[in-house]
Amino acid sequence: MRVAGQVAEIDASGVDWSRVVFHCFSEGEAEMRLTRMSGADLRKDGRRYETGSIAYSLFDAWIPGLELLQEVGIAAIYQRVLSLTDQIISGLRSKKYAIASPVEYVSERSAIISFGAGSAEANSGLHQRLLQQGIHTAMRDGRIRVSPNFFNNETDIERLLDAMAAYRPEPVSKWLKDTQQL
Repeated sequence: MRVAGQVAEIDASGVDWSRVVFHCFSEGEAEMRLTRMSGADLRKDGRRYETGSIAYSLFDAWIPGLELLQEVGIAAIYQRVLSLTDQIISGLRSKKYAIASPVEYVSERSAIISFGAGSAEANSGLHQRLLQQGIHTAMRDGRIRVSPNFFNNETDIERLLDAMAAYRPEPVSKWLKDTQQL
């Protein structure tokens, strides 16, 4: 198994787990001072941001997940996500929803589409309506965020857009101006 050998490399990373500083950012300056006085200190490289030890018990699920990603291929996943987001963008535009995410150029796109129905209140109402229909989105900065992935399909996107069709967005001219200033 190709991935199993890579997992062993993680363990051989050279991290000195006895010197990992826990809670140094969340517990405040006083605890950090006490931690340093005890002889522990932050590393000078990226390991200073490690928060604990590797969850070895998760490797049994992680390895098949990595194998699936390798089997499908990152380029294929990227193309699949772009196809799904294209479908969402087209549907949002046809329904007159305001898209806040950069979508004009493919090079600026990601798997995240942020949009609105005209106001924070309308967005919240639409978000709740979608949730009641089993469609999971997220609220971010008063907007709705949808993030399809390669395991979604066109039917999932149609279901989202159909659920939104019955919900009338408020006039978005002011909201559009506000989002362009972000």
